[in-house]
Amino acid sequence: MQIDEAQIASELIESTREVVKAGSELLEAAVRAQTDRKSHNQNNIKYRNDPTWANGLISSSKNVAGCMLMLVRACNQSVRGDIEEEAIIALASQVASATAQLVTASRVRADPNSQSQRNLDVSAKTVARSTDNLVKKVKNVSQAHESMEDILPSGTNLKAKLEQQMAILRLEKELENARKQMGKINRDDYRS
Repeated sequence: MQIDEAQIASELIESTREVVKAGSELLEAAVRAQTDRKSHNQNNIKYRNDPTWANGLISSSKNVAGCMLMLVRACNQSVRGDIEEEAIIALASQVASATAQLVTASRVRADPNSQSQRNLDVSAKTVARSTDNLVKKVKNVSQAHESMEDILPSGTNLKAKLEQQMAILRLEKELENARKQMGKINRDDYRS
């Protein structure tokens, strides 16, 4: 069983293109939804201008674009072998999360039955499908690499087993610390 690295890189790049294309369509749909929202609410009298709501859609759009940019960079690094698959999976999750925030922000004071809102929902679902597809491809690549490692002959002496167990324990400790750090970051984001 031979792994074709060029084919894998090509599939990864194509999946990334699909995510970026879906994200671009999502951002365009968000702009149309914002325009519709402004025209729909033009005659409404506001109690006061609230910059939080006014900038919610803008900041959500910037967040989607930023997450996609990081995802593209990570995929490029992965093709060169400079980054692990887990980073791409985490970034794809961030794109999905940012997309959900964008959809939520676009619904504030908007007509939920408008065509622009329906288009935004369709675009968000397309982003979700394309990120899921990317994650599946990355996981398939990872599994293919693991199956190749299983085929390779290896000595199973006690020292190698102990070293592997120690490596697993170190990784589990790093994972626990990373989860604690992520929780702290989330709490800090919530407070600000």
